[in-house]
Formats: sequence, C-alpha cells, structure tokens
Amino acid sequence: SFLPKRQNLTHNSCLCLTPCHSMMSLIPKPADVLCGRGPKRFGHPGNRKLRSLVTFSLERYNNCESRKQKSLLIGEIIQKIHGEGGRFLKYNKDSDSWCDGGVQAARSRVGFAFRDALSSD
Repeated sequence: SFLPKRQNLTHNSCLCLTPCHSMMSLIPKPADVLCGRGPKRFGHPGNRKLRSLVTFSLERYNNCESRKQKSLLIGEIIQKIHGEGGRFLKYNKDSDSWCDGGVQAARSRVGFAFRDALSSD
C-alpha cells in the first residue's frame, strides 16, 4: 500500500490524504464524532459514545507502558467508532460545513479524550 502504516485502517474516510479540502459537505449522523469544543459537540451522541469507550478503556490506557501501546489502543477506539458507521468530522468555518477530518483528526480527538478523562479523575 502507498499509505503510511498508521493510516492503514479499514474505514474509507480514513484514507483521505487531504481531509477537509474536498468540496463535499457532510451532514453529521448520530454515530459521528464532532471535533472541537462546545455544548453541541459535547452532547452529540457520537461524542457521548466516544467518552463511554474511553471511560471503559481508561485503565488499560493508564497501564500502557509505551507510546506505541497507547497508539494501538487509540486505533482500536477509532475502529470501533468506524465499525458503527461513525466518522470524525471537523467544522470548516470558511465553507460553513462539516468535512471528514481523516486519521489525523480521529487520532487527535481520541488522544485528547483519554487525556481529558485522566485529568478529570
């Protein structure tokens, strides 16, 4: 495959090499994770599902002995979201639309969710 190994996930939206640069506007679905902050994003069903998965996996994340182990766990969470039809969407202010953030947004969002859960304990 011509893609870097870390992008070799099964969900097609993760294979986007230039996320948020296409002209295609997406409509968020309940399974999607909305990147960013604010009450609308926090309360979105996909974001609640992500927090639930992170809470369930928090002890395992805490026990990871290397960045590679944490990265693998983050990948598992991303695959679970994708397996349920979810995407990691970013809002583009310029076009006033949602777009698929790809692997980079997914990894960033899940990693942040773990760090956020650890800081709130």
